[in-house]
Amino acid sequence: MNVTDSLLIIKKSEFISISPNNEENDYDTSKIDMFDYKFFIFGSDFVSYTGNIGSASKFLYFNSESNNLKFSPGFDSYNSYFTRDILYYRVTKPLTEIKYINGSKNENYFSVFHTQNTTNNFNFSLHYNLISSDGLYYRQKTKNSNFGFSSHYKTNNQIYELKTFFFYDRINNELNGGIINDSVFENNIEATRDVIGVNLSYAEAKLIHSTGGLEHSLKLVGDSNTNIVLKHTSNYQNFVYRYNDDLIDKNYYNYYYDDSSVTSDKSVYDILFNTFELKSSLNSKLFFNAGTCYDIIKINQANISNSTYDSKILFKLYTKDISKINFRLSSIYGIKGYNESNYENNFTINYALTKDNQKKTNISFDANYNRFYKSYNNYIYVANNILRASNISPTKELNVGLYFNFEQLINIEAKYYNFTDYKYFFANVEQLQTDNAEVISFKLKNKINIGNFVLKSNIAFQESNSNLINLPQLMLKETFLYNNYAFNKKLFYYLGIDAYWFSEYYADAFNPYSSDFYAQDKKKIGNYPYFDIFLGLKIKRFDAFVKLEHFNAGFMGYNYYQLPSYPTNDRTFKFGLNWRFYN
Repeated sequence: MNVTDSLLIIKKSEFISISPNNEENDYDTSKIDMFDYKFFIFGSDFVSYTGNIGSASKFLYFNSESNNLKFSPGFDSYNSYFTRDILYYRVTKPLTEIKYINGSKNENYFSVFHTQNTTNNFNFSLHYNLISSDGLYYRQKTKNSNFGFSSHYKTNNQIYELKTFFFYDRINNELNGGIINDSVFENNIEATRDVIGVNLSYAEAKLIHSTGGLEHSLKLVGDSNTNIVLKHTSNYQNFVYRYNDDLIDKNYYNYYYDDSSVTSDKSVYDILFNTFELKSSLNSKLFFNAGTCYDIIKINQANISNSTYDSKILFKLYTKDISKINFRLSSIYGIKGYNESNYENNFTINYALTKDNQKKTNISFDANYNRFYKSYNNYIYVANNILRASNISPTKELNVGLYFNFEQLINIEAKYYNFTDYKYFFANVEQLQTDNAEVISFKLKNKINIGNFVLKSNIAFQESNSNLINLPQLMLKETFLYNNYAFNKKLFYYLGIDAYWFSEYYADAFNPYSSDFYAQDKKKIGNYPYFDIFLGLKIKRFDAFVKLEHFNAGFMGYNYYQLPSYPTNDRTFKFGLNWRFYN
């Protein structure tokens, strides 16, 4: 839902975001989306977390785990709170955006973003995010923060380009292991939620992720038809994970490898990524990249150190700005070290039915054939309450997808996955299980405008033939609202209702001390609708909302869970503010 900024007409081209692949997109300052705040935290409508915002989360819509053959230590359940995208900007005037959301139990979301061009050739951006909440249940407190910086410089003659970035992510979560007795909640025996018994009373996890790097390129040859560019990317990442439990519950933990009374684990991972590429244009429409990657990896778990390296080659062939059809072919292959003999291959073709960016209509197809490892901690993890020493073996994946986008009103996605030696935990979180698996998925996003009424739908269907991949078969997110202007169009307002539902299934359970999810077949959750009502307004560059979330809590029983043993919060009230400044 977009509205015109009534103080200043902002041309789309005045605020441009630039991805690491140099794809340029408008930074849209006219969106009204504050009421849907969970979407811009998680980037998805379909997500569950361990009861409290800021805690470990899992996406419910299936997606590939391959990650361009980059070493990943693990802790994927906290990925939603890391800085996800490295974006650079080009703006004609400074832009500052401040968001604040407040809810019950001291729930807070605070975000500040600023970007400006100090010259035509140099831009920098800063952002800071904070998510914190005490939680409704005992030992659910969260406090997560992110700080980020990026800069972008180009010489006047466009020969040299430099991008730099630094991000610091800090996650601090109390962990309660879920409630002990589900029937206390489901029968509403205890309405004061924070006195319901939980599995862990002294556990907490702290994760710090910092990364910094640069990307620079030098144009060696350049004319109207030919470009030859040398590019270097360097990125250092550091992960520090701490898990502490000051009083071990012997009924909860299965293993004690060092101390049976107290757990104080620390794991450290250092990774230095380097990529060298040669980029060239075969003509004004056809381009190719070829390069090599060399990564240095150091691991320390329970004071046991290990180090390795990763050597890979890459190739890309792609078209740009062809009137109707564009394609992209890319491949990366591990030649030595950690990812030796692993590979990721991608082919994408896009057919544009229209070229209007505001009314874009296109059909695209992609195919991926990958051989990759899961995150390192899935195979090898040494800690007080867990010991994994599996052989690091690959998963093979073939996936194909078909996509249709019509004027930003209808988006359709259909995907098929085929896995050989798919790996996941089932009940026992010590040892990976293996299975061949298939997954099909279908998603429809639709927006209908009728006068002042708007209906937004997000419908997803998915099916798996493996007991290692448990998915809700059907998921729905519906938003129905009315919007209009008042006071001679000086105020824009909207009011509406959100509905969210997913079908019943054996949801994955969460293991707090390893930060993993694992498949289980004991507890089903789902088949429960959530309803929210909201009211919002926009005055010039300021917009705000109030929202009654899960207002139907208790009307249809008490069988609402985010994940097994982690109930969804009861009825809560939230309000939020967003203010943009253009100078």
